[in-house]
Amino acid sequence: DDRYLTAISDAVSLPVLRKDFIVDVYQLYLAQVIGAAAIRLIVRLLSDDELRRFHQLADRLGLSALVETHSSDEISRAIAAGSRLIGVNNRDLGSFTVDLNHTAQAATQVPDDVVFVSDSGLDQAAAIAQVERLGADAVLVGEALMRQTDKVAGLRALRQQLPHVKICGLSRPDDVAGIVAAAPDAVGFVFAPASRRRVSAEQAAALGQSLPPFIRRVGVFVDAAPAEIIALVRDGIIDSVQLHGHEDDAAIRQLRDQIAVPIIKAIRMDQAPDSWLGLAAADELLVDSGAGSGQTFDWQRLPQFDRPIWLAGGLNRDNVTAALQVPGVGGVDISSGVEVERAGQWHKDANLVADVVAQVRNFANPRRSKETA
Repeated sequence: DDRYLTAISDAVSLPVLRKDFIVDVYQLYLAQVIGAAAIRLIVRLLSDDELRRFHQLADRLGLSALVETHSSDEISRAIAAGSRLIGVNNRDLGSFTVDLNHTAQAATQVPDDVVFVSDSGLDQAAAIAQVERLGADAVLVGEALMRQTDKVAGLRALRQQLPHVKICGLSRPDDVAGIVAAAPDAVGFVFAPASRRRVSAEQAAALGQSLPPFIRRVGVFVDAAPAEIIALVRDGIIDSVQLHGHEDDAAIRQLRDQIAVPIIKAIRMDQAPDSWLGLAAADELLVDSGAGSGQTFDWQRLPQFDRPIWLAGGLNRDNVTAALQVPGVGGVDISSGVEVERAGQWHKDANLVADVVAQVRNFANPRRSKETA
């Protein structure tokens, strides 16, 4: 029912793909009318002339065209038609078997200036991470998310093995547009009273309303009363908790009994090593040089933990790729490294945010990493 696409297009700011079997020009005009931002063209269903004409018409209508292929010959046809967004279907349309080697083979043929999408059979985080390493710029996931009751949780689970980036200290409405455009994995709202980036519950709620649901909203606390944290989670203002105080494992467990969201425990390298022990109750760990010092530390001193960690402290666009190369690091947490001072106030700079997010996204992708090398 076309009304579903229209309703979704009206409700979100993200582009919407009409994933249909396009075989007639009428369908392209209809896609534009009902609110689609993109359509799918399947090379196997179209002649070279149809593929070229449909692609040109999509351009004139302002529609992006995801051109789906399954073989080397089809990729060559897509390139010849001027495709700038080429997908490879990992599922054989004859036998319906899935083989990620299709992505591996296609990655060597798709030009670097073309966005390369891996499609089908991507129902596990390990598969998503694998096709990124093979060179995919994006993935098209359907059934794996359709089966999920909680679509947001399902999407996060699929991305859990990819490098992550969090932009911390979001406090200004003027900075939200740049954050949304760059689409980091998470943002941090600082509730610590001593921080210059501190926000109230009301400010965080207003800022969070402008963020798409796939961006985690992390509340950052320093020895806060559990009731304050619980209230922010209960009211839907934050969906993750980051603790920078003296919370031990017992305190984290008590908090865990009251909230059902991820808890990140921050560890300071300027503290005694025994403070790192016994943190099994935390879902994730973050290692910082100190209490928001904005300084790096000797990453060779980083101990090995039983789970990937967030790395923080003095990170910026000049060292974020090197940080991700440190063994055990699964994500980076950046605040002052994406800020600039204007008229005596510190702003998240949209260009700096976009740069560091792009570096994280390109880190494991052999086709894109050379662009940011």
